[in-house]
Amino acid sequence: MKYCCTNIQRKGTCYFEFQKGSFNDKHWLSDSLCLDADIFDDLSLYEFFSKALPEFDYYGITEIDKEKWKRIRLKSEVIGGAVKDVIDEIDLWINLAFSTIDTITILGI
Repeated sequence: MKYCCTNIQRKGTCYFEFQKGSFNDKHWLSDSLCLDADIFDDLSLYEFFSKALPEFDYYGITEIDKEKWKRIRLKSEVIGGAVKDVIDEIDLWINLAFSTIDTITILGI
């Protein structure tokens, strides 16, 4: 992976964590996907996610269902470039998650 990492590969705690299902008061799950906050900020992903999902919380919890994720993917296709590359990378993990669950959660920094 170019942009994301697994929990085991993570160095530190300044990451956005993508968890399967709803948040259950636990962080850094073994099957989570992590995105470094520096990458998130360098690519202006806060603005991107906020436009696609007005309820996106940089510091908190954002639940995403299949329909919301579809909006994010479509918006990334319009923007293109590195933003689309990041979303495509996350999409691989999310598609696997959505094969068994209906919701994923993004935990902010």
